[in-house]
Amino acid sequence: MQVQLANDAEFSYRIERSARRRTVSIQIDAGEVVVRAPKTADALWINGWVQSKAAWIYPRLRRQQADLERYKINPASGQILLFGESFQIEHSLARRSPEELLDRQNRLVYLSGRESFADSNRLEQRLKRLLHQAAKPILEQRTLELAGATGLHPREVFVRSYKRKWGQCSSLRDVSLNWRILHLPVALQDYVIVHELCHLEQMNHSGAFWQLVERHCPAHKQLREQLKQYGACLAW
Repeated sequence: MQVQLANDAEFSYRIERSARRRTVSIQIDAGEVVVRAPKTADALWINGWVQSKAAWIYPRLRRQQADLERYKINPASGQILLFGESFQIEHSLARRSPEELLDRQNRLVYLSGRESFADSNRLEQRLKRLLHQAAKPILEQRTLELAGATGLHPREVFVRSYKRKWGQCSSLRDVSLNWRILHLPVALQDYVIVHELCHLEQMNHSGAFWQLVERHCPAHKQLREQLKQYGACLAW
């Protein structure tokens, strides 16, 4: 559905209904406005309610869309965002270990083979596999370092592929991290890891949880806001 603003700007939104929901809420996710509403809520009433919130929604939506464009991952360009910086993608026939695939000093990513950058689908899939492989020793080692610093020790650390989250902590005390964390600046990488480690003690997002996060990461509020800018890094 569309909302027309007084200045001729407009935005669309999607309604998600649930029989269990009793209230209406708005979420702006990946450049899309999602309205969550009870199953019986009247569509015209929802439209009027969204219209009343338009002045709050629109600038946040535009800011998020700008961030999505700014941090969009486009391997066909020959460059990719890693550790918050632009790395050059280099084709190479030399065999390298996972640790050698990323040259952080010279900001290079080594991709085996000679595929053209024009073959975007194949390039993207190979690059994803490479980064997943390269992320494993980097993120596992950093998690162990932060576990030692915080005293929060997971049973095991996994590096996985997620499209909607940076990581998770299971009831078995396993921490799983998204390989896409490599796209983030180091300070944000550490925040994500500390966040998941804190779930080892508090499996929720209660006040006690955030107090624990603040103890180990005093700048967590600012970092959490910065992390929202990198949604595009989850989308590819």
